[in-house]
Amino acid sequence: MELCWKFNIPDQILSIKIDEDLSYQALQGCRQGVIKKFNDNKTTLSYDEWQEEKHWLSSNYSNIVGELVEPSQEQKDSYRKKVSHITDDPGEPSHGISPDGWAYDRMQRKSSWLQNAESNLMVEIGRIENVGIFETPDGINVFKRSWCDYEKTYYNTMPCCIFPDNPGWQKSSIEELEQYDLDINSQWVQENLSNVQKDLLDLLFILPQ
Repeated sequence: MELCWKFNIPDQILSIKIDEDLSYQALQGCRQGVIKKFNDNKTTLSYDEWQEEKHWLSSNYSNIVGELVEPSQEQKDSYRKKVSHITDDPGEPSHGISPDGWAYDRMQRKSSWLQNAESNLMVEIGRIENVGIFETPDGINVFKRSWCDYEKTYYNTMPCCIFPDNPGWQKSSIEELEQYDLDINSQWVQENLSNVQKDLLDLLFILPQ
């Protein structure tokens, strides 16, 4: 099962529309539950109830979102090997693995979306500890993912159980890059702009202007 949640950063709303009758809004990256709107009726699902809801979605909307499938041990081992170069402690891919080999999180989002892996959403210009990761989708506009003090690392791209208060990408500037001797016109940035999937970025995010 794959769910393409959209993060409206200016309004700080994380939501998904399944069809005309069914939609969801996650509260604090699902940590505080999920608001379900079904046939104009609203209910709030708890963190644990969301797990049960995914099974209901799989049974009733698999033609739209796919089926909820538990990965085999072989698939789990293959995933850990795949991401071992990214992290020393890859998590258990207990919510499924995408056809291209990325684990899904509790909200059924691909981990590559949350990590901005392989510059699929933006190209990293540089990162400054205790400040943030500076990124660009087009070689012109600059955005920053801030440093998270309580996790002592950088925020990922969307609110989640680890970063429930994640504000997402914030608008930055060439002037701020210059403060940290970062160059948007570096060879690395220019060579990797072709990896950015603009359609995917637009599908998953509304960026600040």
